[in-house]
Amino acid sequence: MNALFLGRRRKGKTTLSVFQALEQQKRTGRGIVVYDINSQVKIFPDQIVYSLDELQESVDKQEEVIVYRPMNASFLPSEKNEIETDFKSFVEVIWPKTGYILIVDEAHWLQGPGYCHNSLAGYVRMSDPFGIDLFQTAHAPADMWSRTKSLASDWYVFHLTREADLEAVESQCGEAMREAVSHLGPHDYAHYNMDTEQFEIVNDPASWFVDINKRGELIHA
Repeated sequence: MNALFLGRRRKGKTTLSVFQALEQQKRTGRGIVVYDINSQVKIFPDQIVYSLDELQESVDKQEEVIVYRPMNASFLPSEKNEIETDFKSFVEVIWPKTGYILIVDEAHWLQGPGYCHNSLAGYVRMSDPFGIDLFQTAHAPADMWSRTKSLASDWYVFHLTREADLEAVESQCGEAMREAVSHLGPHDYAHYNMDTEQFEIVNDPASWFVDINKRGELIHA
């Protein structure tokens, strides 16, 4: 599975990505690794690591969930080059591992319409057939790498209004999907499956929405 979770701030894209990862974990038995740039995922307090050494230790233990936060006294999340350097080091730790779901939150930091960080581009091209699921969250589909969009198997899209973003949705998912996402409610989303070329609108936030900023809150199955 190579999935995109797209929408403006506070709509639920990170929450939905975690929920879908847990559902995928139930189906496949794969572990979950989260690259948590903005420290959003707090529901797994015992699985949060803050250094590459801790990350390696968790990988070696084959933890079912690992949340890696590249946050320390010298790390400035506003500095794109620091994020890119850190992500390269992060991938060097987890790349040998197979059979897991990688969530890259705020993935727009690592790509643009004509560019993608090499370490992330490898996952975009190789996810699923190699036993790895890739989930990426981002604010604006127009700002994503072209291959990220064209190789995605699933689009989970919240309400969008910017013309460039709607055009990006239409170019990959069709006019009906574009129309749907332009009229969604605050926490509704549309899911487009590339294999079937069909989409569904999910307008029941209670079925998946939890506060991922609360430590230890469980996501229901």
